[in-house]
Amino acid sequence: VCTRAVIENSRVGAGDRVLVAGPGPIGLLTAQVADAQGATVTVAGVSRDTSYRLPLAAELGYDTVDIEETDVEAYWAEETDGIGYDVVFDTTGHPSGLPMAADAVRKGGQIVLIGQAGETTVPTTPLVRAEVDLQCSYSALYRDFDRAFRLIASGDVDHETFLDDRFTLTDAEEAFETFLAGETCKPVFDVSVLRE
Repeated sequence: VCTRAVIENSRVGAGDRVLVAGPGPIGLLTAQVADAQGATVTVAGVSRDTSYRLPLAAELGYDTVDIEETDVEAYWAEETDGIGYDVVFDTTGHPSGLPMAADAVRKGGQIVLIGQAGETTVPTTPLVRAEVDLQCSYSALYRDFDRAFRLIASGDVDHETFLDDRFTLTDAEEAFETFLAGETCKPVFDVSVLRE
């Protein structure tokens, strides 16, 4: 999903400023693939992400911002010299993601929607006047999997850092509650406990 979004469906290139909205598993993988293309990446999240997911993004080497506790317009202006981000990836799956992306992208920039937010509303006139490219990205093809495996093999994508293996299948409810609370990024179940 992430290799397709970045390599096939976005215009990310070396030196671009990229904002990834949403520090979940898709967001952190998208950040890494964009970084591997030579972009400078910032990962945005909300306050519930500050206990686990945003620190994890920082551990992976990205600037992070809590959009609920920060004057984001001032932050984005400072980070992008007042221009805006070249590409904004919305991986949030929340209706607020697209309007935020529209505020953060530069004139002539690109927004790539990956998260499925359902219905959302955004004024289109500013996007048209700024000639912002709105691209959707969904699923993956064989070549996208191949690229993903090569990025992992080269070390450009660290797929293990955010895998959380502290849960067994008997802890499934706790794992999902922890995920929804933003206290894990990608819970992985250890099924060996059921074999005992």
